[in-house]
Amino acid sequence: MPEPEPVTATEGAEPKLETETPRSQPTEEAGTEAAPEAPPHALEELQHRIQGMQGKLRESALARKSADQARMEAERRLAENMQALEALRAAHAKLEQRLSDCESVRSRLTEELQRRGAADRTLYQVRPGDNLAAISLHFYGRADQWRVIFEANRSLLDAPDRLTPGMTLVIP
Repeated sequence: MPEPEPVTATEGAEPKLETETPRSQPTEEAGTEAAPEAPPHALEELQHRIQGMQGKLRESALARKSADQARMEAERRLAENMQALEALRAAHAKLEQRLSDCESVRSRLTEELQRRGAADRTLYQVRPGDNLAAISLHFYGRADQWRVIFEANRSLLDAPDRLTPGMTLVIP
């Protein structure tokens, strides 16, 4: 009988598989979990992502600081403008009162003229840029008669150069 052929380790026997202990499971020797080792390029990628996030956080903080400063500046300007508005309202009220006073004086002057029956007197409403010399020249043909107009309107005028547009003067 022929001799049987020798059997190799792969024939007839089950192959022996080498098993590695997974890195994330406890090893029998140490009894603790081993940390998975990441490839170097993965660590670099994570560090790069962390740096990117830190940069975005810095940008966000700067943007917030800038927005806070802009808000504070806007609030300051609003407060200043509110004060200016109140000052304008007060000035407006004073001007309305002054206009009312002027209209009252005009009415009294008109009544006074009618009562005196001064048909030879004229009323003149002051325009911007007017002065007593120009008004005198217009009515009398001579600029040097401004004193006559000033004296006739002494109750309205403190000084000859204090004409207010809109006021009514008596021209004697």
